[in-house]
Amino acid sequence: MAKPTPANLAALALLALHASSLLTIPPLALNVVVTATAIVYLGCRKGLKLLPGAKAKAAKTKAGPQETVTLSATEAWQFPLYGSLALCGMYALIKVLGKKVLNYILLAYFLGIGLVAVEQLLEAEASRLFKKAARSRKRRGRVVTLPRVIASIAEQTTVDLRLNTLQQVCWGITLILMIGYACTKHWLLNNLIAVALCIGGIESISIGSTRTAALLLALLFVYDVTWVFGTDVMVTVAKGIDGPVKLLFRRSFDDAEKNFSMLGLGDVVVPGLFLALLLRFDVTQKRRGKPFFRSTLLAYACGLALTLYVMFTFDAAQPALLYLVPACLGAAALVGVCRGEFAELAAYSEEEEPLSNGAVSPRKPRAKSPKRAASPKRAASPKRAKSPKRAASPRRSTRIASQ
Repeated sequence: MAKPTPANLAALALLALHASSLLTIPPLALNVVVTATAIVYLGCRKGLKLLPGAKAKAAKTKAGPQETVTLSATEAWQFPLYGSLALCGMYALIKVLGKKVLNYILLAYFLGIGLVAVEQLLEAEASRLFKKAARSRKRRGRVVTLPRVIASIAEQTTVDLRLNTLQQVCWGITLILMIGYACTKHWLLNNLIAVALCIGGIESISIGSTRTAALLLALLFVYDVTWVFGTDVMVTVAKGIDGPVKLLFRRSFDDAEKNFSMLGLGDVVVPGLFLALLLRFDVTQKRRGKPFFRSTLLAYACGLALTLYVMFTFDAAQPALLYLVPACLGAAALVGVCRGEFAELAAYSEEEEPLSNGAVSPRKPRAKSPKRAASPKRAASPKRAKSPKRAASPRRSTRIASQ
């Protein structure tokens, strides 16, 4: 019997906690910490496809590489600004039009992106179990040409709708699940969409570099603290939105809204992006045990547990990033200092550099190369003998004599 991998154990823990919540009420702190940590771990493992070698391998396949996004420092500065604008916009809609109007708008949006995210997650897991069906070349459907307006927005002229049997089954199951969520708004289906969005975001987005990651986490630290402690905007929007923007954790068998604790997806995705970057850093440097990733993942779980402790102690909503950002950045920095590799950590980058011919190539990390064994010095090559000066030409000598 094959030994279960950590990824399989994380997926099993995720399924077991949600299944057990139908029969009993798991301890809230255990449920939240294990669920969030398992989601982050699964997303980080899938995020290894962003490594240059994995990208090159995916490019050779028939399906091609999946679309990925790399954040720059400029986009990191803009992230909290756009987040604040969106937050204020939803707060205004709740106050002016009420929750129902906003929830109808968001329902259509989340059904669309949830359909894609859940299908990709189901197809990826089904392809591992049914490898022969996943490799099948028997496809049904056709290639659709997009109208000019849509093609200019999507930056592609056609969409390939040819699917094999496994893909058709996954799309059918996902469609049924989305219809079920639209009709019932069940918390299990909410969490299914939320988990798919979290894993999809972590595996397809790269923060770019550790410096950009530190900047983004610091800015979102201020963003989260300001909107939670400074105003009632964040709490009002979180409680007013009835959609998969949060993970729900049951506290009793009564499915009323007040009997659920919630964890925002940003508290999973944002630290998850940083952890995925650290995992790729460990893999790139070929470190045994992946010390940066594992230490920071443990710090993330401890920071989340501390958040719950403070929340229960003071009986007030807490901005999770207030505890998660120092825990993650501090753990990564501490490991770097203890191992003498802080400079390599700070210099690591996945951003693409432009080449002379207009193409781009991933920037290579500035890793400390192991010292080479001293090689014997090469024998000094004999210097070339100086060539004798050319004798003065007869004409020149004649001129000198005549002078």
